[in-house]
Amino acid sequence: MQKHASLPQYHTVFDPLPFPQNSLLHYDRHACPLPHAEDFPYLHYHTCYEIGFCESGDGLFLSEGHYFSVSPGDCLFLAPGHRHYSRSLTKSNTCRCWFVYLKQEAVLPLLPKAPHADIPTVIRPTEHPQAAALLRELVLRARDQDPLRERALSLGLALFLTEANRWFSQAHTPPSPAAHAPDDVITKMAEYLSLHYRDNTSSAELAKLCHLSTSQLRRRFTALYGMPPIAYRNAIRTHLASELLLRTNRSIADIAEQLGYPSPSDFYRMFRKDYGTSPSDYRKQQLCPKEIPKIS
Repeated sequence: MQKHASLPQYHTVFDPLPFPQNSLLHYDRHACPLPHAEDFPYLHYHTCYEIGFCESGDGLFLSEGHYFSVSPGDCLFLAPGHRHYSRSLTKSNTCRCWFVYLKQEAVLPLLPKAPHADIPTVIRPTEHPQAAALLRELVLRARDQDPLRERALSLGLALFLTEANRWFSQAHTPPSPAAHAPDDVITKMAEYLSLHYRDNTSSAELAKLCHLSTSQLRRRFTALYGMPPIAYRNAIRTHLASELLLRTNRSIADIAEQLGYPSPSDFYRMFRKDYGTSPSDYRKQQLCPKEIPKIS
């Protein structure tokens, strides 16, 4: 009898929100501190739109298989049903964000057509100033005591979604897994690696988690993602490293430690392998982060 994957601490949950009675709007009354990296993050989703604004600190968002760094001034957008989690990078510099939630029925009737599907989770004012300014205004307005704010936020978010085609038409969509038959065990493993990229679990240990031999796991994972699981984890690490090198002032040794590299020399070696240059030269050259394969 075939065994099913039983990856520890792997789960996705529906996170209902306490909307006031007869209201389509819910918002945080205080900036929300994101949990620290040592707290186990869990994937969750809502059935409403979620928008946010980073007030302070450095954090990371994982949304539908893509990682994004978050810094003060950045805005956040999550469509209904998008699985995600967020966390701070360190305890000493907690990432704090304001969040606003709008039910779909407040926005969809105001749209001339279906919402745009390729809106990035993190919207930076340096890259998309109009989009970021609009989202920030909506987050701040949610705290006003204006009785018409629900209508104003619904119209504002509808405007954002309508303009998304123009604002994000040039956005690069990371490659999806190869077109193979669905393989739930392997997609669960990919998600497990995304949640546990700091761990240095061996190939044999990963195979044991999903009741496969090491060769079976390697073959099936490579067929779907184009690389074996350890290389996939390393790609996540170097992708996050590239973001942190450009988006923060953290030292290279600190970034290596934050991402789970056994030593700075391991970080240098893996980063040069993926990017063709050292972390310090990459930071000086201000290159664009390399994309990693998306979880299906």
